[in-house]
Amino acid sequence: MKFIKHTILIGCALITNAYLGQQTQLSSLFPYNPILVNPAEAGYNNVTDISLSFRKQWTGISGTPTTSWLSGYTALNKKMGIGGVVIYDEMAFIKNVDAKLSYAYHLKLAKDFKLSFGLGVGAKQSTIAPNDIVADDYSDEILVSGNTSGVLFDAEFGTLITFKEFRLGVNTPQLLQPRMEVQTPSFETNYNLQSHLNIYLSYDSKINESIRAIPTVFYRRSKASSQFDIFANFEFNKTLILGLGYREGVGVLANVGAKIKDKFQINYAYDFGKSGFGSSTGGSHEIMLKMVIPAKEKEGLIEDGEGKNKNDDKGESIKNKF
Repeated sequence: MKFIKHTILIGCALITNAYLGQQTQLSSLFPYNPILVNPAEAGYNNVTDISLSFRKQWTGISGTPTTSWLSGYTALNKKMGIGGVVIYDEMAFIKNVDAKLSYAYHLKLAKDFKLSFGLGVGAKQSTIAPNDIVADDYSDEILVSGNTSGVLFDAEFGTLITFKEFRLGVNTPQLLQPRMEVQTPSFETNYNLQSHLNIYLSYDSKINESIRAIPTVFYRRSKASSQFDIFANFEFNKTLILGLGYREGVGVLANVGAKIKDKFQINYAYDFGKSGFGSSTGGSHEIMLKMVIPAKEKEGLIEDGEGKNKNDDKGESIKNKF
């Protein structure tokens, strides 16, 4: 029993350390779904957006992290938006479920200048499942004691600044730094969530009538570590999407996608890994399915900075800038 108990405790410690610099989930497709990293994005582009994503890290190793996201947001009116994200994260015998709701307020300060604030609140459940451990002897009470869980509540705050085609977002997930405690009669594991800082900058450049380029830089930092991503994503004829990137400490990222009538989108990303651990474990895969529902231009919902309803401009479309 002591051996199995120590094995579980060591496993929890190793997994916790693995998450120390990655307590917030990584995504190589976040430029196509920024609500994942900033609640201030909710309702910004006046559409209803629903996305489903799945990510598998280090496919050559059993028990490595898998993450699933279900996200959505919509505009309530010209100044307010709401959204939500549900995340299921699993690594070995530790499973996490995060659910949060987001509210965003958008201020149009000038013709091409907008400032947005976002608040996200939610809960996280962490479960230790020792009965998922593969063992030769299942007579130990720890292995048959069943799953045990702990729950905490947390918040995040984000801002978004847009000027013409530039976009700057700042977010502080795990703002309250709560403590997770998971206990059983045989053992317990406790850890604190660390506050993080996420900063991203992008520029939507129209090269010609057929090609758009959207370079993006993303920087994340916690007390334990920091990391940056660089993306160069391109859209051809409003249909085909191709992108390359680089993640510090990981290596080259690549993604491909397609849009269908501006209402549906599918994206796939692969993280190659540059050397050592990352390159010898099969890399990481991520896929995203998205549905976009254009806003109905009801009176008072979408207005310009002077209060003029855009229904007065017949035929003007809603532009999704991200």
